[in-house]
Formats: sequence, structure tokens, C-alpha cells
Amino acid sequence: MSSLLEIKHELQEYIQKEKDTPARPDNFIITNSVYSSLERYEQESTALENFPKILGPLTEVKKLKEFIVSETESTFKVFYNSCPHRGARLESNPASDHLTCPYHGWTFDKEGQLLKSTGHNCPFPKGALKLRELKNHVVGGMIFTGDSSQMDSGFHQEIQSFSKKAKYLTSKNYEVACNWKFLVESLLETYHFPFAHDTFLAGFNNAFFSLGTSSGFDSRIVVPLENFDETRSIDGFDGINVMYFLFPYSFVLFMSAGYVWFKIDPLGKDQCRFTFSLFSYHDDLDEVARKSFVVLEKILNQDFVILEGQQQNTVHNQRNHFTGYEKLIKQMHKNLNELIAER
Repeated sequence: MSSLLEIKHELQEYIQKEKDTPARPDNFIITNSVYSSLERYEQESTALENFPKILGPLTEVKKLKEFIVSETESTFKVFYNSCPHRGARLESNPASDHLTCPYHGWTFDKEGQLLKSTGHNCPFPKGALKLRELKNHVVGGMIFTGDSSQMDSGFHQEIQSFSKKAKYLTSKNYEVACNWKFLVESLLETYHFPFAHDTFLAGFNNAFFSLGTSSGFDSRIVVPLENFDETRSIDGFDGINVMYFLFPYSFVLFMSAGYVWFKIDPLGKDQCRFTFSLFSYHDDLDEVARKSFVVLEKILNQDFVILEGQQQNTVHNQRNHFTGYEKLIKQMHKNLNELIAER
């Protein structure tokens, strides 16, 4: 597992290498149909259905009517809030610590086991049925659901080590009228930063020189989000930001006072929901983290406008010409194509 100092040294060496290398290999071309075709969207949805997805921070997941979170002192379980009788949503009973279906009165315990069914002769005995449990694991304060074996790149161990004892603060979400891949692409490269976000990043010298390291389908992206000075203290990620891409829909960005999770939920071939959740490293850093969150939201809104325009332009069915600056985007498309071909 890389230390922060090792990551910083990697970035310094990479920046110098990029400056000394005039050629930009790895250009590639795709057509707009990968963003606008319903058939393609359905192929991707099928190919990616077993990959882990973020439900959200524990505090937020508890508020969702779709799920039931059952906690003990050492762990918690997540169930779909759906009665196995007729699919109605259950209601909690604080007095008895049970879950009861308001439709027919069936009752379940905190472990999701049936305690009582109703009707003549009680057709299902105690323990005969159970609520459907979601496989879940926690990375950096976020609940992921799905096959944990897909998260074997090792990057999630780094995320855990950098986010110990972090405090969840808040979440915001937007619905963006673009294909989910446009959002992923906008986070996988820093090439656009000094142009799209010059209002907030004036004087940012090293826009082209982010370090992208891949492991499996996942990536770690190291970005100097200010005038990079190698003599600066690295405490709290001063001088650089580190972001992880956990394929296919999630990112976590570490900043000086805290970190932000980005969650992308595809809603259709040209619609997705973008949620970002803020954590601070310590109570004393809450205010600084919230200020960073406000600036980040303004930057993201600039991206949303551009991405929605990109989506509208897919009707022209043009070919898109990527450059060597977008290596991680090329890798993402390659991964998607391979997964679709395997189905």
C-alpha cells in the first residue's frame, strides 16, 4: 500500500516525464452512438449488473424507504424493505424491535426472519421465510452492495487507511441530462480543468499532468490542484489531491480537510443521478471541509452544463477523437467493451 509521501514522489517524477515527452500516443476514436443508443445502454446495464454499487453513507441509507438497516454493536445488515408475502414495505415497531407489514400484519425480527404470518392456519411457520439481504461492505464510510470479490484491486485498502475516523457531514444530488459515461469521463481526466474551471482554478499550472495508476478496472488519479511546490508539507494532502475511481460508477476525492464520494446512478441512456457526500477528517476541520464542498459544487455545475450539451450533440452521430491525455477514459471504454463481449 502506498504512503502519501510515495504518492507525492510518484507525481513529481511523472510530471517531469510528461514535460520531457513531446509525443502524445494512445489517441483513439469512438462514435457518439455509445452515449445515445438504447441497445448499447441495455448491454452495459446487463454487463455491469454484478459490480458493486454505492448505497450511500450509513446515515443516509437509514433514511431510504427502499432498505432496512439492522444494527448490532459490531456490525449491521441491509435488507430490501419488501415483505416476501406480497412485496409491501414494512414498518418498524420500536417497542418490540420488530418489523411489521401494514398490509397483512406479517412480522419479522431484526435478523430478517419471519416471526408470524397471518391468515387461516398461518400458512408459513416461524422462521420459514426471510427478508432478502443485500451483500454489503463498507469502504471509506460508504456502504457498497454487490459482489465484494469485484473490489480486489487493493485501492479500497488505501481508501480505508486515509479515511479512518472520518465524520460524515452532508450529501447533495443532481439529475443530469447526459449518459452516465460522460460524467465518469469528466472525472477521469484533468485536461479540461484550466479551461472549463478557470474561474476557480486560475494559476493552476499542471493541468495536463495528473498521474493515473490502474489496477484491474480501478484507478488512482493524483492531481496537483494548485501551483505545485515540492517543498510544501503533505499534511492533509496539501499541494495535491488524490482521487480513486472504483469501476464503474464511483469516485472518492481526498482534499485537505476531508473527502468527497461521487456516486453516479444511470437512469437511462441520456439521464443519470449524480450524488456527492462530504466527510471531514476531524471536528475542527468541518467548516473548512464545507467551504471546499461549496467550491466543488460550483465546479461540478460547470461540468454539468457542458456534459448536457455533449449529450444533445450525440444526435449528430459524429466520431469523437480522444488524445493521449485521456488514457484512463480509453481504458474504461476498453473494459466496457470486453465485459459486453463476454455476455
